[in-house]
Amino acid sequence: MGALLLAGLLALAPMAFDDSTMPPIGVVGGSGISAETLAGIESVVPLEPGERVLFFYSAGLFSYGEDGNLLTDRRVVSWTEEDGQPQVVAYPWNELMAVAVEDEGNWLMDAIFAVEAFDGTIFYLAFAADEGLQEDALRELRSRIDAAKK
Repeated sequence: MGALLLAGLLALAPMAFDDSTMPPIGVVGGSGISAETLAGIESVVPLEPGERVLFFYSAGLFSYGEDGNLLTDRRVVSWTEEDGQPQVVAYPWNELMAVAVEDEGNWLMDAIFAVEAFDGTIFYLAFAADEGLQEDALRELRSRIDAAKK
């Protein structure tokens, strides 16, 4: 009986979730970001007019609000869900001091980067480490933080 119920639930599961509200799997960047992904990002963190998304990753399974890490041409944004609401940390590039690799990640675990702001805040960004785009995101972080200091 239990196996039959489980099989029925699994068969109906795809109909229960609208995949347009689910974050993409893996890191997406630049031109690889779909209109649906942009809409999902903006449901949590509205973009400023003309702001371009450079990299995005979410470990969320069912909604963008669960988790997100975003690099744009203007700022770095990270959020996690607490008590059903996204808690957003966002800094413009010129307010960031450094980035360090906390964990390089692997095909099972995300790469984790610690980002330090001039006000002493340290926050963490996670990027899937299975396709190499996390290395591109790290280079972008370092490059833009260094450029903003000049």
